[in-house]
This record gives sequence, C-alpha cells and structure tokens, in this order.
Amino acid sequence: MGSGSGETSVHRDGLIGMARFWDSSSATMGGVSRQSYGLVYNGDAGVFTEFVSVYNQLADNVGMWSGQGQTQMGDIADALVTAAKRYDHTESSNISAAGSVGH
Repeated sequence: MGSGSGETSVHRDGLIGMARFWDSSSATMGGVSRQSYGLVYNGDAGVFTEFVSVYNQLADNVGMWSGQGQTQMGDIADALVTAAKRYDHTESSNISAAGSVGH
C-alpha cells in the first residue's frame, strides 16, 4: 500500500469523524429548538403583557433559528459522509486501474 493510500484513509477518517460531530451537534440543536417552544407563556400576564409578548417572541425565534441550525448541521454531516464515500470510490477505482496496468 502506497503512502498516497494512507493519506487518503486519514482524510476519510477525518471526514467521518467530523460528520459524527455535526450529526451530534444537529441533534443537540433539535433539542434546543423543541425546548425553546416549551418556554412560551400562555397565561394571563396582567400588567406584564408587553414583556411576556416580547419574551414569547424571543422563545419562538430561538426555536425557529435553532431548528434551522439543526437542518444545516445535518446537511453538513451528510455532505461530509458523501465526500468520504467519494474518496472511497475514487481510491478503489485508482487501485483497480493501477492493478490492471501492464496486464
């Protein structure tokens, strides 16, 4: 096995490791999103109605933005896995092509 093959394997392992990180981060952001929607206050706020309205809007915004973050982080993880698979395919193709040289 040549040094190029080892270097490619390191890159694939790095890509998969980063994909796991982003997948885990995506799940965490999904939890933040779900929990923030639970923070909305629906009771009678009396004299604090304006404050509660602003607070509820903030909770909704946190839920929306963290939900979008979850989606984007999941997309990053998927892209990294796709790149790792392409490296695998390319390396396999190169090894096959190199093996057939001279035969």
